[in-house]
Amino acid sequence: MNTVDTIEAIFASAVLGQCLLTISLLIVKKDPLHIYAPLIVFFTAIFINSLSTTIDILPFDASSFLIKYTSTVFGFICLLLLFPFLWFYIRNITSPVLIEWRKQDIYHLIPFIIGLGVATLLLSLPVNMMAMLFDENAEGPVTWLLEFAAWSLYLLMILWAIQCLCYFTVFVRHLVRHKQQLKHYFSSTEDRELMWIYVVSVLMITTLMVSWVGMFTDYIDQFEYLVDILVLCFVFTLSHWSLRQGSFMQETAFADLNATEESAGMSSIKSPAKYEKSALTEAHIDRIEQNIHKVMQEQQLYLNPNLSLSDLSKAVAEPANYVSQTLNGRLGDTFFDFINALRIKEALKLIGQEEKTVLDIAYEVGFNSRSSFYKAFKRETGLTPTAYKQSLQPS
Repeated sequence: MNTVDTIEAIFASAVLGQCLLTISLLIVKKDPLHIYAPLIVFFTAIFINSLSTTIDILPFDASSFLIKYTSTVFGFICLLLLFPFLWFYIRNITSPVLIEWRKQDIYHLIPFIIGLGVATLLLSLPVNMMAMLFDENAEGPVTWLLEFAAWSLYLLMILWAIQCLCYFTVFVRHLVRHKQQLKHYFSSTEDRELMWIYVVSVLMITTLMVSWVGMFTDYIDQFEYLVDILVLCFVFTLSHWSLRQGSFMQETAFADLNATEESAGMSSIKSPAKYEKSALTEAHIDRIEQNIHKVMQEQQLYLNPNLSLSDLSKAVAEPANYVSQTLNGRLGDTFFDFINALRIKEALKLIGQEEKTVLDIAYEVGFNSRSSFYKAFKRETGLTPTAYKQSLQPS
């Protein structure tokens, strides 16, 4: 092997090792296996693809070329499983309820099924034709069957590119909705917004673009291992965060919320901003509103940086969806905005004190980070904390 092949083999081997390690750790996790099953399939597909890369750069004699080409074909077909199963995983960890496999989920596997058909066609070709498809140095007669196989493979690659871009759009839209949903349940959402998924998706899209540049141009012939570096980066990133990440369904706050609803004979909240056929009367809403203001004034629950909707519902002794409906319908706020507005009011009392920094005040009133404090402060006052503090000083 030349130097480039050696470097490529090293990175491919690192990806193989990381995939095996992650799969083994996901299998033994104490959390429900169904949440991580799509991720296990994802890393298995990456493993097969990287294994095909390793096999591809090994020296083969003429009698062993079929092994090389077969691994290359299946390595590429496995790429069609990545984004669908990453989507299944994202859907699992962001859902407040258990999601079972549904019949319509089969539509996500249509590109892979098409890929299996193309793989069957390619593997049915004579070895010399397969060599002409995958080895630029191979020579032989160009037949209609060879051209048909080449176009089938080319169109499958375009389908893969379209699939990647479509799923990236789906991810972004879903995570935006997830962020809005979190505001109905939690007073702090920074650690629950799954920003790392954007990083992983961008790395995967970048890998796709570099792969296409390498396949159809001569710009990176001397840097063929760049794709393997990118693959290792996103595999490591996804491994690291997925092993740390729980699911929305497993949140203690939401588990309590579901338990409260089930005991009251109510269905799980899907969108607290929308309520149909509510059993709440105006008098009941008035009582809940008064209790909310009372516990906030007397107990100052908003100072708890981890305060959740279920915590507030316990404090006022009302079902969580009733509290959420009162906040949304009567006060016009999500739980997140309501609590952070109270925190900012408390911060306004402290911000004129010279001995306290802006960060000290942010932590004291219940914020977990400087950025979330600045965002909430500007939303309520129209100024940054620093600008507001300066406005208090005599000119």
